[in-house]
Amino acid sequence: MALLCILLAIAGALVCWYGAWHADATSVPKATVEALASESTEATEATEVVPDSGASGASTISVVDQWLERAGKVVVPIALIGVVVFGGGLDRPGGLLLAVALAFALVGDIALLNAAGRAFLTGLGAFALAQVAFISSFVAAIRAYGVTWWMALLGLAFAGLFAATAGRRIQDRVTVDEGAPLGYGVLGYLVLITITAAVAGGTGRWFVLVGALLFVVSDVVLGLDRFVGPRPRSGLVVLTTYHLALAGFTAGIVA
Repeated sequence: MALLCILLAIAGALVCWYGAWHADATSVPKATVEALASESTEATEATEVVPDSGASGASTISVVDQWLERAGKVVVPIALIGVVVFGGGLDRPGGLLLAVALAFALVGDIALLNAAGRAFLTGLGAFALAQVAFISSFVAAIRAYGVTWWMALLGLAFAGLFAATAGRRIQDRVTVDEGAPLGYGVLGYLVLITITAAVAGGTGRWFVLVGALLFVVSDVVLGLDRFVGPRPRSGLVVLTTYHLALAGFTAGIVA
């Protein structure tokens, strides 16, 4: 059963990455759309709009890509929870807390399928709880196997650098555009992912540390793309690093 869950996680990730890759490849930057709309306003008022079968096809592809991406996002954490449960992970130090963290990540993924308003806040809160559960899981592993300080410092340095540079840009923009409360929320989340990276390194397990660093990259790219400005292939980068991070956590704790 654990093997089946692993295969399901791989399949879900590949489907999700394909949807994100194709959506990124066919999407038009917002600024370009606005410019084209502005330039064509007078022309569209003076001419009859003729349905474009090509545009309809592109729209259909976009919808399919979106659903592939959404389906994969939901499947991956569910399958990894299955790996923990059926792979004997619940008997490992930190295994139960890892399953809880993956469940919170699943809630966050579902909430962020609609990344606007209250849904975004729900997703941010769910992922904050996931980070707390990940930290608790890694602490349990450290208590059982001991701490590796130099890897903890490596994780802290890497995540701290991202938080202090790109993370600061994200927080500043969020504070200006969305208000101070959400800006403080972003700051708190940056602190959490930095702690997660440090504690992940402390486990002495490379899968866990690399997973934490990939998680930092995923969240930072997501924040930059959403609040600072569009990044090329951001959807694919965010999802591949995120799924590999979850896989690294699972492999490091369960193995």
